[in-house]
Amino acid sequence: MIVLTAASNAFNEEVTFKSSFLSVLEGPAGRTQGLLLVAAFFGFAHFYGMPYGIVGVLMAGVLGWLLGKSMLETGGLFWAWFIHFCQDILIFGFIAAGTGALVGG
Repeated sequence: MIVLTAASNAFNEEVTFKSSFLSVLEGPAGRTQGLLLVAAFFGFAHFYGMPYGIVGVLMAGVLGWLLGKSMLETGGLFWAWFIHFCQDILIFGFIAAGTGALVGG
């Protein structure tokens, strides 16, 4: 369940927060400004994520910039999705372990 949830969450966030915006912003705003806007939007969208607050915003913003840059450099979604997927496996695994879901309690 963790792997399936991580895969679908990573795909959803990459399409929703990055590729949809980068495809529209790259032309009129330029690569650099478009990438910074995408990173900022991705960071602010994770204010209530893991970790929450300003630390989560900064961490997600840096990740958003790196994953957005990978999309621009490779011209595709795969590597951004794969890196995000791997991180989500860890995050969701720790959440499940913390709730006792992995040991049936």
